[in-house]
Amino acid sequence: MNIMRKILLLAIFSVMPFLGACEKPSSGIDFGGIDAPVTGKIVWSDGSPASGIQVSDGFTIVKTGQDGRYSIPKRSTYACWVYYSIPAGAKVAVGENGLPLFYKKLDPKKTEYDFKLERIAEEKQFRLLALGDPQVKEKNNGISRFNAETAKDIRDYVASKGVDMPTYAIALGDLVHNEWNLYPEVTRMLSAENLSVPCFQAIGNHDHEFSASDPIPDLVGQRKYEAAMGPVNYSFDRGAVHILVLDNIVHQGKNESSCKEELCERVMNWARTDLASVPKEKTVIVCMHAGMEYAAAQELYEILATFREARLIAGHSHYIHYAIEKVAGKTIHMDDVGTTNGVDWCATVCGGGEPMGYASYEFSDGHVTSHVYKGTGLPETCQIRLYHPADFPAFEYQVQSDKPRTYRFDVPGNDYVVANIWNATTEWTFEVWEDGVKVSDALEQKKMHDAWSCWYFYKVLGRNTYSYSRKSQHMYFHKLHNPAAAAVRVVARDPYGHVFEQTLFTTRSVADYPAAPAY
Repeated sequence: MNIMRKILLLAIFSVMPFLGACEKPSSGIDFGGIDAPVTGKIVWSDGSPASGIQVSDGFTIVKTGQDGRYSIPKRSTYACWVYYSIPAGAKVAVGENGLPLFYKKLDPKKTEYDFKLERIAEEKQFRLLALGDPQVKEKNNGISRFNAETAKDIRDYVASKGVDMPTYAIALGDLVHNEWNLYPEVTRMLSAENLSVPCFQAIGNHDHEFSASDPIPDLVGQRKYEAAMGPVNYSFDRGAVHILVLDNIVHQGKNESSCKEELCERVMNWARTDLASVPKEKTVIVCMHAGMEYAAAQELYEILATFREARLIAGHSHYIHYAIEKVAGKTIHMDDVGTTNGVDWCATVCGGGEPMGYASYEFSDGHVTSHVYKGTGLPETCQIRLYHPADFPAFEYQVQSDKPRTYRFDVPGNDYVVANIWNATTEWTFEVWEDGVKVSDALEQKKMHDAWSCWYFYKVLGRNTYSYSRKSQHMYFHKLHNPAAAAVRVVARDPYGHVFEQTLFTTRSVADYPAAPAY
């Protein structure tokens, strides 16, 4: 440990009681123990005071008074920023770096920080694009591919919607893959100029700095991320929806795996305080890097159940996964969306056979009225891939140093049809038609591998981690009434009124895979 870290470590022990159970004594804090007050005023662009606006240093939350003034009596010695929760009636400002700007960096020689808001009509309808794990690094060519493929697709998708509603985006963490020097390029990659919409961010495990020789505590490890992207726990409102962005990665700073997925007490305390001021008639959306089901975040779910509607949106998994929880009579969805990078920018496919892409949510008067997974480079209607199991004989493959595993479509025989319907949940309904006749109003669901994508990643591209072969919930099958049927059509209906169908079958032929040399 270097001398500067030792000196700062001694200064930090005095503030340990305020950290909760999140991390051990830390070092490398910007202000060396400064705990001066933070005060200021928030006004509208016409000069009138903006009252009732939440303001935070990332640890304490206060509100502006009738005169628009706020005061944090004693800022946390760990604080980097002072920032406000964007109200529904204010425009999302965009800074010089092209990212949403709602914060100012704390200066050890300054205590007063003012903000000016621009009024807009409340957006009763809006769209939120959820981008899982860009996870760029120099060797995976992620920045150029994101710009050429993902950003272009987002621009085209938003343009195709015309001016039906304002659109925002959020990148759900792992913006980089352990290469923190790339943050300046990533800010350009996620800028409003590049995506055509303002893009918020959450922090992921690969966004934390670490060092095997001199482990970097959690709060220090996020400093490079914060310097580029801003606060890690914050909120904003659009219409009747309150969107809460949380850091649910606790990092020990030794290596990329030395972390836990949890909401530590410091973060939960911030979230409790934020949500305590949100009217119960609002819908709350929680965005974070790693998906958390009820068992892992019981208190958060129970708080969310007190609001009109609630949903958690996350990335991290590199394949689509969901949970639908019943809490205090409320239905709460947890969505792990697919990733913009597929798996490490290898081809255009995620770990569960889904296309790489992003989720698109639409809101109206606080209700989720649409949730579609938009595959990059694919039409929005492309939601199903069909297979004949006979086209995919079982194969063995050794991943890393484990024993070889067998990969196949896990159905009893070849007189079945398998469907990967990547955004489907238990709330969807299905039909199966054979030779123009409807033969079933259901599909059987079974968690299994997508043998098409497993063969491609392992046998064609020679990849060698389990990220490329996830057993997913969104695999379905149907036993053919007529095994010799010349035409099979699968129809899927989501709970928002969208109807998708597929009649074409994907095979193991080269024509049905992305061109391997391109990746």
